[in-house]
Amino acid sequence: MTLGIILGSVAGYFGKMADSTIMRIVDIFMCFPFYVIAITCAAIFGPSIINVMLISGLLSWTGVCRIVRGEVLSLKQRDYVEAVRALGLNDFEIIFHHIIPNVVPIVIVNATLGIANGILSEAGLSYLGLGVAPPTPSWGNMLAAAQNLRILRKYWWLWVPAGLCVCITILAINFLGDGLRNAFDPKLD
Repeated sequence: MTLGIILGSVAGYFGKMADSTIMRIVDIFMCFPFYVIAITCAAIFGPSIINVMLISGLLSWTGVCRIVRGEVLSLKQRDYVEAVRALGLNDFEIIFHHIIPNVVPIVIVNATLGIANGILSEAGLSYLGLGVAPPTPSWGNMLAAAQNLRILRKYWWLWVPAGLCVCITILAINFLGDGLRNAFDPKLD
C-alpha cells in the first residue's frame, strides 16, 4: 500500500515521463488477474500465512497507486498548491505538507477495502488448500471442511459460523472505513 501511495504521488505530481513510466508498470501488473497470480504464487511457494500476506501485499498496490495518482492530479491544480508554490516551497515540501494530507481520507477508505479483500483472499486460498496450513485455524480452512454434500447438509455447524464470521467481519471493516472517511474528509464538513 505504501508503494502505491508513493508511486501514485510521484506519478501524479511530476512530469509526463514519470507518470507514463509508472502507469505502464501499473498496467503490466493489472493486466493479469489477481487470483490467477495468487494461486500460482501460493502453489509455487507453498501454503503459509506469510506467503499469503506477501502475495496479497505485492499484488494489491496497483489500485491504490491509480487512486492516489488521480487525486494528486486533481489536487495539484488547486489554488492553494499554486499559492504555496509562489511562496517558494519546493516540490517535495508541497507533496508531503499539502498533497499527501489531502489524500489520506481516500487512502484510509481504500485501506479498509484492502483489508476486506485480504481476508477474502486468505479465505479463498485457504479453502483451496494454498493459504494457511491446516493445523493453523483459518476461516478458509473451516470452510474447506464443507467440501462434500453430506457435510453441507448434515453438519452445518462446521461451516456456517466461519462463513458468517467472514461476512460480518468484512461488513464491519467496510462500515469502519466509511465512518473514518466521514470523520477525516475535510470536503464533507
